[in-house]
Amino acid sequence: MSLRTVHEHLWELGRSRRLAPDRPAEPGAMVVDPAHVLRFRARATRLDRRLPAGSWRDAAYGGLQDSAPRAALLALHARQEGTGPGSWEDPALVQVWFRWSDYVVPAADFAVFTLGVLPRDPERAAALEAIGAEVREALAGRELRTSEVRAVRPHLADVEPEAARLELARRFLGWHGPATADRFAKWAAVSRADARATWAALAPELVPVAVEGRARDVLARDVDALTGCEPPAGVRLLPQGDPYLALDQAWAHADRPPPPIEDGAGAPLTTRLVNSLSGRVLVDGRLAGAWGRERDRVAIHLWRRDEPDRERIAAEAVGFAGPIGRPVRLRWLR
Repeated sequence: MSLRTVHEHLWELGRSRRLAPDRPAEPGAMVVDPAHVLRFRARATRLDRRLPAGSWRDAAYGGLQDSAPRAALLALHARQEGTGPGSWEDPALVQVWFRWSDYVVPAADFAVFTLGVLPRDPERAAALEAIGAEVREALAGRELRTSEVRAVRPHLADVEPEAARLELARRFLGWHGPATADRFAKWAAVSRADARATWAALAPELVPVAVEGRARDVLARDVDALTGCEPPAGVRLLPQGDPYLALDQAWAHADRPPPPIEDGAGAPLTTRLVNSLSGRVLVDGRLAGAWGRERDRVAIHLWRRDEPDRERIAAEAVGFAGPIGRPVRLRWLR
């Protein structure tokens, strides 16, 4: 195994995290307004209406980030009914290390989120396989752990890496489109060369569009949904890292005010509390505020003092009792 090969691969992955501006759109490309993009993503990521209880595969179709404590659980709650404290451990789901973070993905699609990021370069792929083999040899069939192991990876289906790569790109575009190959590289933590090769292979399924004069691509099967979306209805408290917040945050955060300085009773706020407001309040397709949680305490900062949907937002926060397993204490900030 060549460590130099591994280091080169990691350098390429780091490079893919630095996005350059999208290239100008080609003349004649279908023009899509950013507002329609956000509507499409809200509906595609299942934030327009909650799915029936047990719809694990649909709710986690594009992967749910789980970096913040129980973020994936709260993302599930935002997408389906009947989410409880242990829902993220359902056998239909599996936790993986994906795009630099913990992720909860459908167990049936484990290969998509693992083989889908395997480098095409055979030397780099072999180097990564060699590292895995060395770890297995060092463990000699035993488990290296500091806590109880309650689950292991599901059996890898007979999926070709190339098929997994293309399916991963489809899921990215299905939830985060319109987008570009370089944006896919950053999201999936793959090299730009691999992302562009995937885009080229997927070209027959793509339609070029123009968003703010810049070139993007969308799956042909999603064109009608992209151009015909109405704003979603309902209130959701989105956790840090939620798929809806992954791309083009500037469009969604246009009305964000300065951070809060006191609570509703006039008490000053700690820096720790202000910094914890990493979640977002989504109301009928618009971001209306920020929120944070510590155990059963939920703090909400609405971006408008005269927010007309305050009662609906409070009701959604109280609904956290399901996934966190205890009644919620709500605190308003200003």
